[in-house]
Amino acid sequence: MSSESVPQAIPRVDNHWNWGMPLTIDCDELITTWGVRFGNFHIRRVRLDSLGPGTPPD
Repeated sequence: MSSESVPQAIPRVDNHWNWGMPLTIDCDELITTWGVRFGNFHIRRVRLDSLGPGTPPD
């Protein structure tokens, strides 16, 4: 992790929908899979500025 990195947690919505593996990330957004566990997955776009300030490094 570089000195500019700030860990972010994407909150879980409920017990049926799960975040999958990230497909790509750039300076503005994360593209990831999202869907029902062991079911159909969809592509989801998450704006990084919507995640808040993040967790400062220890």
